[in-house]
Amino acid sequence: MLWTFDGASEDPSRFGSLEPEHVLYELDGPKIFTLRVQGKLHLVYESCVDVESKTVRFLVAPTSSLLLDDLTSGTRSVLEVLDQPWVWVVDQGFQGDSLSCHVLDNGLASVPIGFKPERDIMLWPHLMPLLAVRMIGPDIRRGNVPASVIKRAADAVPAALKKCFDRRNRDATTQGRPDNSRRTFYDLPAQRFAFNSFEIAFHEGLSSTQSHLNLSDDAFGYEADGDELRRALEWAKGDTDSNPDVVMAEAVEKLVPPMHGVVESVEVKGRMLQSIEPIVLKRTATKRVKLFLATQRAAERVLVGFEGFVDELDKGKLSFILRGTKDGAEITFTFSEEFYDDILEAFSSSARVAVSGRRTLARQPIEVIGFEPISARSSDLDAD
Repeated sequence: MLWTFDGASEDPSRFGSLEPEHVLYELDGPKIFTLRVQGKLHLVYESCVDVESKTVRFLVAPTSSLLLDDLTSGTRSVLEVLDQPWVWVVDQGFQGDSLSCHVLDNGLASVPIGFKPERDIMLWPHLMPLLAVRMIGPDIRRGNVPASVIKRAADAVPAALKKCFDRRNRDATTQGRPDNSRRTFYDLPAQRFAFNSFEIAFHEGLSSTQSHLNLSDDAFGYEADGDELRRALEWAKGDTDSNPDVVMAEAVEKLVPPMHGVVESVEVKGRMLQSIEPIVLKRTATKRVKLFLATQRAAERVLVGFEGFVDELDKGKLSFILRGTKDGAEITFTFSEEFYDDILEAFSSSARVAVSGRRTLARQPIEVIGFEPISARSSDLDAD
């Protein structure tokens, strides 16, 4: 079926026979490809095929090598690259003959949904974000995104993923030194930013060696973690009454919207969740998560405080051993990124520190909730 549009008619031969210069996506023929006309580069997208009239309809927009680099690297979606001030509708017969050419009055906005690329679709499946968050609010728009919203979006995914990985490797978190690459599995590079409200998408950021190996998400645990995370998100949304474990609820806690402020809801999506539709979390989800965690923490966690020296700092696992305590005990702590600089400084300077934390029952490690240097070691002061 051919959709209707408003636009001025132009010479049907303007783009010739739509001979592709480079095919970017093919399925029973070129679907997305580049075209060069009089030295100018264009992007062509197959909009629809009408069997009755034996017509193939294409959308054609001017482009550049820089935009195509963004498209093929996954930093821009197909829609973003195709959405240009000038967009043409070109109809071609099944035999490749040019039937008509029109320039759209309102550009890509006038093309009905279903006949243009979906908002988040990348050129190739492997370019789809592993996980993305979109902060939604009526006052969040391009040119008006508070720094707090940007920080919340940037911190949410790495913090949630770290909870997932710690849960999967909880039995090994305090044993030995980890592979130095472990941190890269949750401290992911941002793949793209979008201002439909405000969105950050994250990709694995595999090295060239790993990319050539064509490793699946399951090879790094993303598939298993994603399945658990999706169920926990659905629980938070209210789609199921099956409670997640505490760690997965803590992962979701990093993704839900705040109870106050400009962010009213958060959209979570990505290949990791193995779900076509994004999961939208409103403040009702925040209430559900906070109530569940408050109940669990009241029953299982106690606040503790110690003084000592930071020893055996493990940068990969974000953990350290506190020694020189009053009773001579050696205590293992884990910490979040916000404490990293202070803990590293204390480790390097041998400063005595006060550490407060939350301990689950009698188990270690203890989660750092407060960290403050007290003084340098007296032996170091004497040496000076």
